[in-house]
Amino acid sequence: MKSDTETRAGRDWPGLAAAVFCIGLAGYVLWVTEHYTRFGSIFPRTVAVVMIVVGVALIARVIAGLPPTPVTPIQSLWRPLALVGVGALWVMLIASIGFYPASVVGFICAGLLARFEPWTLRALTGFLVISVSVATIGYVIFAFALNVPFD
Repeated sequence: MKSDTETRAGRDWPGLAAAVFCIGLAGYVLWVTEHYTRFGSIFPRTVAVVMIVVGVALIARVIAGLPPTPVTPIQSLWRPLALVGVGALWVMLIASIGFYPASVVGFICAGLLARFEPWTLRALTGFLVISVSVATIGYVIFAFALNVPFD
């Protein structure tokens, strides 16, 4: 009988490859943001630094031979790939409909992917209110506090 939690055998080489890729992507973001305004570069640089720190931690974990994280049957490859698709959709929508509406759509799509339980009307309503609120707060911070131009 198979248990609910399986452990991958050996080192997490795909995780190591993903960490190296993310560190490279973060380095590219740091390089590109050299030409941004000081305030405009805060968010992408912060995300890039976090990606580097977490990537280095994962690489150290793999090199040290620490046991991999248990994998539950509910985890699969389609959710992370769909999340990457949501990020790509968000980026493409920014150019056509603008930052704020694209952010609302992206936040809602990412949240729908993250939920494993069926939606109730109350939970869906609360989630939609929170989604619009978070996107609005983010837009206000970027547009008015950080003076990020959206043209």
